[in-house]
Amino acid sequence: MGYEELIRGLVADVLQPQFDSMMVDITHEIFTSSNGRGKDSYSTASPSPRALVDKTAQRHYTSNGVLVQIVATLIFLDPVNIGPDDRLTLPDGTTAPIVDTGGFLDSGTGRAFVTTVKLGNVVRGT
Repeated sequence: MGYEELIRGLVADVLQPQFDSMMVDITHEIFTSSNGRGKDSYSTASPSPRALVDKTAQRHYTSNGVLVQIVATLIFLDPVNIGPDDRLTLPDGTTAPIVDTGGFLDSGTGRAFVTTVKLGNVVRGT
């Protein structure tokens, strides 16, 4: 058994059951197009895998040096496919642009074992 299988098993069999009661449903709308004047179009809203949500307000520099105010950090324990222009909405209606994503990657598949998505607003930068 390789480490990748061990980690996948730990996430599914240990982490998921321990945190299941703390996870919330997130609404996911996939970005489809933009008209070039600030009007974006999205797919029909659908539930994404449940996530742990941390609403601790914090400032964060993205990898390209933009300062953003984080409004929520989402931690997905299930595999997710979320694009940088997609729209995520929390059960309380909170939404903001996706400003950063990350995760601990499986070298075999290139997908994250656990995915972190930060929602926030630009404070300074482009």
